[in-house]
Amino acid sequence: MVRKVFCMLLYTSLFAICSVTEAQQSRVYSVGLVSLGSTDADETKGLRDGLIDAGFIAGKNLLLDVGIAKTYEGLRPIIQSYIEKQFDVIVSTGASAPLVAKESTQRIPIVFIGGADPIQVGLVKSMARPEGNITGIARYRDVEIYGKRLEVFKEAVPILRRLTVLYNARGENPTHFASLRLLQKIAPKLDVTIIEKPVKTVSEVEKAISEISRDTTDGLFPICATILRDLTKKMAATAGQKKIALCGCSPLTVTEFGERTTTA
Repeated sequence: MVRKVFCMLLYTSLFAICSVTEAQQSRVYSVGLVSLGSTDADETKGLRDGLIDAGFIAGKNLLLDVGIAKTYEGLRPIIQSYIEKQFDVIVSTGASAPLVAKESTQRIPIVFIGGADPIQVGLVKSMARPEGNITGIARYRDVEIYGKRLEVFKEAVPILRRLTVLYNARGENPTHFASLRLLQKIAPKLDVTIIEKPVKTVSEVEKAISEISRDTTDGLFPICATILRDLTKKMAATAGQKKIALCGCSPLTVTEFGERTTTA
């Protein structure tokens, strides 16, 4: 359903910029997909499949460019290149890329797959009337889910006393901090002590993961963020190697790394 809604928004953006005459001609439409770290494989495949279903075929009437930024600072040059090349639509994923795209252009239509509340972070005016040149869908999880995840994690790992919470300390997505405050409130009721690990870059994430130890923590609990996505496998592998319980953000942490890892 999410894929259908997203593709519908993208089709609308493409068809809105072409006239009937253009649609009948062999014009090549350019779509730029920008993401931090990597794009989710299912997202990218769904986008390609959806465009094919609508008649937009790479090499025929479609140029689909996938721009991957390794750092937050790398997002802007990618988006700027799409603007300079006059791309027809910019597709952005996560919380930061849509915000940078919105700041960079008021002319090119932007379709986002957001990981935050789009109203709260300032992407749109409202869900019913986004206004401007931007629209999309949000995979926003209410912060309350983190309280439930912690409760389930404690049930799964009764020995849990010290919990390392890994979170994105950049300010683009306020839900990260709201989730942290909720965990700080609930943890004492479960006899759990929170050990905060704020990170802002991929290198800081890698360092935090490498430093975890059974001498200092009983479990690792990431607050889901784009910056952590590429390191999910490393996080799970390290937790398994050091025999530390992990509450992961992705199903692969269960399917690939076994019983000491859980998702909720």
